[in-house]
Amino acid sequence: MKKNKGNSITDWLDTNGDGLTRRMVENNFYYIDRITYYMEDRGITSISELARILDKKQPQVYRWMSGEQNITSETLAYIELKLGIRLVDQGKEQKSNAQPIILSFHNNNTFEKSNLDYQENNAINYAAGTC
Repeated sequence: MKKNKGNSITDWLDTNGDGLTRRMVENNFYYIDRITYYMEDRGITSISELARILDKKQPQVYRWMSGEQNITSETLAYIELKLGIRLVDQGKEQKSNAQPIILSFHNNNTFEKSNLDYQENNAINYAAGTC
């Protein structure tokens, strides 16, 4: 965790925190960052506006967003449902090394699997709508 001089949370962790507590705080700030990104993306400019959307009192939302109070898993699920977003990576994303096959048209109406042919001959034609 980045050490910021004068940051009360970092100061407290340095004197009282163990590995588990430090990880919980890091996770909490990860969620806060995700919520903040959502707010910026949707033009939500204040904690009071976020509180209204979440149907919560402004002081409670402030405590979550300032890191003053831990965001529980129940609260995370509630926020996700109210905002229609995912804050927690569920590990369900499929990662693949497979490369797409790019089909290109030729004048004789045959198909050929060729990334090079596509890139060299058809990129401009495709963009111009002549393929």
